[in-house]
Amino acid sequence: MQAKKTKDFSGGWRMRIALACALFLNPTILLLDEPTNHLDFEACVWLEETLQKFERILVVDQIANTKEYIARFGHGSAKLAHQAQSKEKTLAKMERGGLKEKVTRDSVLVFQFVDVSKLPPPVL
Repeated sequence: MQAKKTKDFSGGWRMRIALACALFLNPTILLLDEPTNHLDFEACVWLEETLQKFERILVVDQIANTKEYIARFGHGSAKLAHQAQSKEKTLAKMERGGLKEKVTRDSVLVFQFVDVSKLPPPVL
């Protein structure tokens, strides 16, 4: 599998590769937007355990968004209803694990970037 090109993998394997790259770099700040998309249950469990050990991360509780998704799509088409049921099971597991909907917010970070002129190539 190591000789395959990333584009030849399924969405789940591509997500695993992207997460592995991000975690391998050991960044100071790690921003993840729905990292469990395309992952199976075992991969989600692995990611959760890995992120619990990751010392430099900001975790944002998404329980309210999950509840909203379940309420909106729980009785829709078969595919969306199945996804809502899956999210409901995940939510129940999260709540059994001690996660609560109310999360106290830390101070807000504001990033300001200085405007720059045209940058010479290569820009990474």
